[in-house]
Amino acid sequence: MYSFSDIFGNKQLIENLKKSLQNSTLSHAYLFLGPSGIGKTLLSYTFAKSILCEEEYPPCGICSSCRVFDNYNNPDFIKISTYSKTIGVEIIRDVIKDIIIPPNGNKKILLIDNVDIMTVAAQNSLLKTLEEPPKYLIIMLLGISKNNLLVTLLSRCTIINMLPLPDEDVMLYAKKNNIHENRFYINYAAGNIGTLIKISSDEDFKNLRNFTIDFLLNLENASLDSVFDLFKNLEERRDKINEILSIMQIFFRDCLILISSNFKNDAHDYIIQYDNINIISSYARNLTIEQIIKRNDAINFTIDVLSKNANFQMAIEVMLIRIRQS
Repeated sequence: MYSFSDIFGNKQLIENLKKSLQNSTLSHAYLFLGPSGIGKTLLSYTFAKSILCEEEYPPCGICSSCRVFDNYNNPDFIKISTYSKTIGVEIIRDVIKDIIIPPNGNKKILLIDNVDIMTVAAQNSLLKTLEEPPKYLIIMLLGISKNNLLVTLLSRCTIINMLPLPDEDVMLYAKKNNIHENRFYINYAAGNIGTLIKISSDEDFKNLRNFTIDFLLNLENASLDSVFDLFKNLEERRDKINEILSIMQIFFRDCLILISSNFKNDAHDYIIQYDNINIISSYARNLTIEQIIKRNDAINFTIDVLSKNANFQMAIEVMLIRIRQS
């Protein structure tokens, strides 16, 4: 079920992990970093399965350890995953009681998902184990960013940065797995195969894309007073605002290419939303390069302030006014 051959891309990273297995040079702690959908879970699970495998060339998939691992029932693999907003100190303290029990095999693995949401107290509690881990224990942490993690915790981990794949690799994956090769989906995925799989088969995302384009068209003809009414449409889709803003960025990027090329056909090869080129072309003909840049700057600024927990209504309304005024 979990095999290195199933992992697409990141060849050098995988080779390094395989060598550490072959040479018995495993670290006592690993931190897998990368955006959601990048493959952290698949890689860390495969690595964990390989470490626990009883055969010489892991993961064999047939030994008792591999079989129970594939059934999510290996007692030497302990996972912390929560839907709560934080991972508190009590959770860490409870799991430490489990990991001090010797393993059935040679190793025991503790995997903590969404490590970004660990409280400082929880990190400090885990730090004590990282500083003096049992010889049999390997800790794997999975997170999006290291920004919320203590420097002392980071210094005790081998950091595995999972980077986006080149578009060529994403397109190759799409071909091999019979995923519709829409130029928009490939670009929106931004090297993230997990994202590609999700949006290519998600009817809700297709509807969201259509909504976003219609929204921009309506905003273009809206009076300044009605901008505040349009805000309500985004408020209703607040949980999807990151996706909406990304689609807007791509829309304006395509507008910029068309204007820069003076709407020549040669530019069509570089348009991401080619299936909507008539709509985009009609929209862009009424604008200048400077106006497009100002609109895209407004979106970039909004993405930045929202990531810093700015007031949602104020951030979005200011963005809409800046787009409309430009």
